[in-house]
Amino acid sequence: YALRSFNWVPQATDTVYLQCGPHDTKSYGWHHIQDGHQSQWQTRADDASGIPGAIAWDDFMADITNQLLDWPDRYTVEYSGKRCYTGYIQIWDTSGNLKYDFNPTIVVSMTNNRVLTSYPTSSQDCSRQAAWQF
Repeated sequence: YALRSFNWVPQATDTVYLQCGPHDTKSYGWHHIQDGHQSQWQTRADDASGIPGAIAWDDFMADITNQLLDWPDRYTVEYSGKRCYTGYIQIWDTSGNLKYDFNPTIVVSMTNNRVLTSYPTSSQDCSRQAAWQF
C-alpha cells in the first residue's frame, strides 16, 4: 500500500507512490530504502537538525523526496522503464545561515508509478544511470 503520494512528478503519466515494497526481497520502496539507506538519511536528518534523533529518518526522507519530485533540478531520459531525479537541497537556520546542503537521488519506476529508491548524496548521482533529459 502507499505511504505517500507525489502528484507532480515530471514525465510521470500518473501519481507516483512511495509504497512499503516487499519485506522479503527489499527490492523497492520503503523496505529497500530502510535496508540500504536508513543510516545515510538519519545522518542527514541529524546534521540538518543539529540534534541526533530529533527527526525520524523516514519522515525526513519522505519530505525531501516529495520536494525533489515536485521540483527536481534534473532528471534522466527513461531507461529500463525508470527515471532518475536529483536536485540541490539547502537547509537554512532561522538566522538565515546555510546549515547543510546535499543532492538527493530518487529513482522512479515509470511503468509502475512507484518510488524504487531514495538516497542522499553529496553530488548529483543520476548521470551514472542515464543521459540527462532536463
